[in-house]
Amino acid sequence: KKTSLLTAGLVGLFLAALLVTQSRGGFLACLLAGGVFLLGTVPQGSLSGRKLWGLFCIGALVLLALSFQKGRAPAAEIVSSLPAIGATATVTGRTALWESGRAMFMDHPLLGTGLASFPYYYGRYRNPLDTSDGYFVHMDPLQFAIETGILAPILFYGFLLAVLLRTLGALSHAGLARGQRLGILTPFCALLTLALHSHISFHLYMLPVLILAALLLAFWHRAAESITPQTTPCLVFPPRGKIATVVFVGGCVFFAVAGLWVARAGLETYFVTQARQAMAARDFPAGKTAIDRLCRFGPATSFRCGQYQALWDLDRLESDPSLRTDERIALIRRAFRSLDTAEHYHPAFSRIPYIRAQLYLASGDDGAAIAALTKAIAMNPVFLEAWRLLASIYKNRGETRKAIDTLHQAMLWPRPRDPASEIDLLMRIAFLYRDIGDVDHYDIYFFRARDIAEKQKKRHYSHLNNQ
Repeated sequence: KKTSLLTAGLVGLFLAALLVTQSRGGFLACLLAGGVFLLGTVPQGSLSGRKLWGLFCIGALVLLALSFQKGRAPAAEIVSSLPAIGATATVTGRTALWESGRAMFMDHPLLGTGLASFPYYYGRYRNPLDTSDGYFVHMDPLQFAIETGILAPILFYGFLLAVLLRTLGALSHAGLARGQRLGILTPFCALLTLALHSHISFHLYMLPVLILAALLLAFWHRAAESITPQTTPCLVFPPRGKIATVVFVGGCVFFAVAGLWVARAGLETYFVTQARQAMAARDFPAGKTAIDRLCRFGPATSFRCGQYQALWDLDRLESDPSLRTDERIALIRRAFRSLDTAEHYHPAFSRIPYIRAQLYLASGDDGAAIAALTKAIAMNPVFLEAWRLLASIYKNRGETRKAIDTLHQAMLWPRPRDPASEIDLLMRIAFLYRDIGDVDHYDIYFFRARDIAEKQKKRHYSHLNNQ
């Protein structure tokens, strides 16, 4: 009895934690898996139709009470929003994200775009209705297909099917004790919840979730083996004789290569940070040293080496007026060569054509800069810095109407949730309208910017008063 009460308490604590997250998808996935768990663990014949109807009525009353609850209770917010779940802005944006992801997969069906490359390719497929950050497609099987091709989701669903069939086979075993049913259904239903929710989220890209899933799989496998042991011999494990030697040597080589790769990737991240800090402080010798070490110790195929070499040359061009003409030309040519190398290793990175546009501006070629910025925006339409630079080029060329149209197009896309950035964009548009004498539109955008600033000011003072 004590164990049953403790288990019930832990389950209740888990459900409370789930409700606090206010995740409707997680709530629904847990309900579905909970139904499977209930039907699988209750002894046959102990639940009559009348008892099932009573449980249903009690659950419906609880959900109805929660739906009318006022205030900030997470459970009330989840339940009250379930009937309109298909009409929410979150679902609309998520659907647009999935449609764009499907288009990406159709363009790269066999081998995919490459591991962890989704955010770099996604920009050119993005729908304006999608307000996500664009780092994940929020559907793990679809992201598997996008990045690694059609075989990945086939393997994923094949694995799920194998787990399901093994579980059903164990549950159908004659004379199964209730404890054994609990032992296999508990991890199975937890994995079922994870598998269901991974179709609207990105759990399987999170290392802590994968570690917990591995533990659940271990418990599930142990329970399944205790009921129906696997009788088919395995060719490799446990390894014996020459196979053991091959497995040991192969494992050592694999972990050595993987460790070296991880170490070089870590060094790349470290020296990129050093280079950024040095360039922000205008410490050119320190920046050059960090970039040289980045190119020496980082991965041989890294695009960061060429990118930061070009950025260092660009900073020199913009901040050192004592450079002679021949020195400026040499820096510009070297920066373009560095960008060519970076683009060779990472053709989908939108910041490379953006840096190229800045180099064209430094060399006085506005037309080439506009073409490079247009390419960067096509690759990533939420690249606000590129929109701003393009508008400023049009303004400097006297094409104010084009500058206004450019910033209006930028406002069609999701923007950073940063009030300062939004105020800057609105004020740029307001000043452009003022330049052409359109006072009415100037007032519209100026007062929108002022309202945002006033709200931020009130929020800031409220925060100070609460401290």
